[in-house]
Order: sequence, then structure tokens, then C-alpha cells
Amino acid sequence: MYAEWFTAEAAELKEIFTSGDRPERFFLINDAPRTERVALALARLHFGVKESGGNTSGSIIGKLSSLFGR
Repeated sequence: MYAEWFTAEAAELKEIFTSGDRPERFFLINDAPRTERVALALARLHFGVKESGGNTSGSIIGKLSSLFGR
């Protein structure tokens, strides 16, 4: 669960997911592609949003490991 510090950001991110907007844009400010992909994957898990397109099979550990290039 997210810390109390991020309640405003979590509300904004939840709105992005429910409105059909592109959540990828929320994380672009990090300027670190791997971190952005991991953050997006974790946000999708938290809000129960399936990944759009691509292969949706496999374990969460496998998906997170692939984000780090292992």
C-alpha cells in the first residue's frame, strides 16, 4: 500500500486509470525508463488494471524480472 505522503498522487493516478488516459505519461518525469516501467507495472497491480496488449501470461515475478533485464 502507498504511504500517506502520496494520497494526492494516488488519487490522481487512479483517476488516470479510470478515465482511460495514458498512465505511462504520469511516470515520464522520472527520466529513467526501467524505473518508469516498474512503477507503471506496480501501479497497474495496485489498481487492478490489466496490461494493455502484449503477452499477459506468466507470473508477476517473471514480469518484474524482465523489466530489470534478467
